[in-house]
Amino acid sequence: MKKLLPFLAIGALLAFLVAPMATTQPTGWLSYLLQDPQGTVQFRALDQYGFPMMIGHGTVLPTTANSGTGPMDGEVYTIHATGVTPDVQVYSSTAAAWYTFASVDIAQTFTGTQTFSGAVVANGDFTAGDNEDDTFTVDAVPAFRIKHENFGQVGCAQAFEEDLTAAVVTDAGENIILMPCSQIGVIAYRLEAPDGGALAETLAPFTVDGVLSLDTFADDVANEGVELVFGSFGPDMLGAYFDEDADVDMYAEVSVTITDFSDVDDLWFGWIVQEAYDDPPASDTFDTSALFVISDAAGDLDIETELNGGGTLNDDTGVTWGDGATHVLKVVVGADAVEFWLDGTQVTQANAVLNMEATDRAVVVFGYTIAAASDPGITIAYVEIGQEQ
Repeated sequence: MKKLLPFLAIGALLAFLVAPMATTQPTGWLSYLLQDPQGTVQFRALDQYGFPMMIGHGTVLPTTANSGTGPMDGEVYTIHATGVTPDVQVYSSTAAAWYTFASVDIAQTFTGTQTFSGAVVANGDFTAGDNEDDTFTVDAVPAFRIKHENFGQVGCAQAFEEDLTAAVVTDAGENIILMPCSQIGVIAYRLEAPDGGALAETLAPFTVDGVLSLDTFADDVANEGVELVFGSFGPDMLGAYFDEDADVDMYAEVSVTITDFSDVDDLWFGWIVQEAYDDPPASDTFDTSALFVISDAAGDLDIETELNGGGTLNDDTGVTWGDGATHVLKVVVGADAVEFWLDGTQVTQANAVLNMEATDRAVVVFGYTIAAASDPGITIAYVEIGQEQ
């Protein structure tokens, strides 16, 4: 009997140690020996004092109820499940909360001072801050692949004729708006006043902060209008432009609101290969172009292309522009193709295709003419020109 006592004692000890495993996970040094791979908390490495040593994992965060010991300060734990990106968290006893580690493949919110070493690559937006006290220091030359203008704080803008003398207000007057505070920097514009008189309006495109208003570029007279060239001193000059030989796709995007479409005779936006202004301006007079076009009072929105004056190729977008509506128009041009995007959705192209020729260079234009003795109330919230990423 005496010989059996040591074995009985060992058996009793093991029974005592293993019995709690039916409901809780082991901690301390036993956590290296006894684990339940089927439990929600599958592994926790705690030292002899019950403090975390390595990274635990399971399908839920550990608690006293599911693992026998509550979360520890500084404990690192990974939640994982089939088909879901692992969620790595660290526990703070001060905050009594788990904090998620930053991950490179999900959206993160950064607070406080952040230091980045090496390349930071993101497919979405990066926001340095949300108030005037936030700063973002750049210690290298920034590479701007996008020029964006939302017409906020453009009080420095001044209008001139192309030779930097006083702007002219007569028919076929060719002027520029210099915006030294802007990424785009300049907007060229040509006036259309077929009645032969001078423009009665006083140019005031930025009376409302954050909006480019076209009301004062034309009188309320039928067939008057204007053509704008964004980021360039004119349609036959360089500035913000696409170069067919560069083999880099470029896009132009604009957000436009039209108050009363029955007052529009013709409207266009997109890319045209460099050429002199047309007189009178119109959507179908360009030699080579890729444009969104509206050419009837009903507001029917089309896409059109033309190559070397060979005739217009047209597709209907299926959208009728209603009074007061806002739409975002985007035209992407490449070495041998063009794409049209309307409110974030690509427009189906059956006819409107374009393969520019070697040496072709294109600039971004927006224009319209009036159909009646009242203004359609056209405003532009932003314009953006950039390389496809």
